Amino acid sequence: MDEWTPKLQPDGVAPLPGTLPRITGALAPFREDCLLLSGLTSNGGRALGDGPGDHGRAGAAYLTGVHPKKTYGKDIHTGISADQIAAVKLAGKTRFASLELGCEEGLQGGNCDNGYSCV
Repeated sequence: MDEWTPKLQPDGVAPLPGTLPRITGALAPFREDCLLLSGLTSNGGRALGDGPGDHGRAGAAYLTGVHPKKTYGKDIHTGISADQIAAVKLAGKTRFASLELGCEEGLQGGNCDNGYSCV
């Protein structure tokens, strides 16, 4: 974290340093357009008594902020994601209503991560 998070001022704000650390160095050309935020959490991605399943839970809680129901089936209960809220607000103003992107396999069901459904 020392290589990522700038040293904060007493008011909790820190300007980006003149030379960015190695981890954030690739952002140098865009430094005037960037904000580095820290101290954030997604409580819905925490175990909250459910036990193991960090990856499945985190994927479901990302952008929804909701702790998913632990289930092997398709009866998942989460919330609408921030990107889909934006899609509703921007309806008709863009070529596509929304784009769904992922970096994991699109498995369709079953137990993917300690009781969290693949759906």
